[in-house]
Amino acid sequence: MTPKMGHGHPIAAHATLAGLLLALLAPAAWAQEPPPAAPWTAPPPADPPAALPPTQPPPQYQRPAPELGLERPSGNVNGLGATLSFSTGAGFAYRRQWGATSLQLSAFGYVTDRGNSTLVSVGALIAQRLHVWHGASRGLLPAISALRVLGGVGYFLKRDVSVVSVPLGSSIGDAPCYSTAGCSASVTTNSGWFNGGAGIGFEFGAIDRPGISMTLDAVLTAAFKDGAFSFFLPLPQLAVLYNW
Repeated sequence: MTPKMGHGHPIAAHATLAGLLLALLAPAAWAQEPPPAAPWTAPPPADPPAALPPTQPPPQYQRPAPELGLERPSGNVNGLGATLSFSTGAGFAYRRQWGATSLQLSAFGYVTDRGNSTLVSVGALIAQRLHVWHGASRGLLPAISALRVLGGVGYFLKRDVSVVSVPLGSSIGDAPCYSTAGCSASVTTNSGWFNGGAGIGFEFGAIDRPGISMTLDAVLTAAFKDGAFSFFLPLPQLAVLYNW
C-alpha cells in the first residue's frame, strides 16, 4: 500500500526543518568569532631612572648634637673646709689639686682657762684618685664618687698650766721650799701625739665640678705619745670641702 503524500512525510518535514536551522545559525557563529590579533611590536624603551638623592642614615644611627652647658669641666683646683682625723690632723683644711693628685693641709688651735690650756693640731696628707664613677643621682646618693688612696701625718699638742703648792721642806721640781707658809709655782705639762699612716677611702659629691664633696677614709695609723710608741690601729677620718 502506497503512503499518502497530502501533508508530506514526517521524516522529510524534519529534514527540512533541520536544514533551515543550520542555515540560520551558521552566519551567527561566524559573526561571534574574534577578529584576528594584531601583529606584536616591542614596547618603547623606558626612560632612565632619575638620579636619587644621597642616602642618609636613619635618625637612630645619627650622632646626637652636643647639648650646650653639659660639657664636663677639667676638674677643681682648690678646696676649703674642715677635717676630723686623729691620723692626719683635724681642723680647718685647704686642699690643692693637680688632676687626680691632691695635697691637703689642716690646722686648728684653741686656748682656754685664760691661757692655761692650749690645744694645737696640724696635719698634711697626699691623696691619689684611682677611679671616678659618673652616674645619675638616686635619692640621697651622690651622682659622682671616687676611689682613692692616701697617706699623711698629724701632730697634736696639749699644754696645761697649773699652780702647785707645796709645804716647807718639799720641792717643786728641783727647787726646794724654805718658806714656813709653803711655796707655790706654776707647772706646765705638755702632752704631744705624733701620728702617721696610709689607707684607702672614697670621695662623694662635687669631684670635678664646683660644689661640696665629702671624703671618708680608713687609715692604718701608727701613734707615738711623747716620743714613745702608743698603738697601731685602723682609724676613720672625715672631711667636708667646698671645691672650685
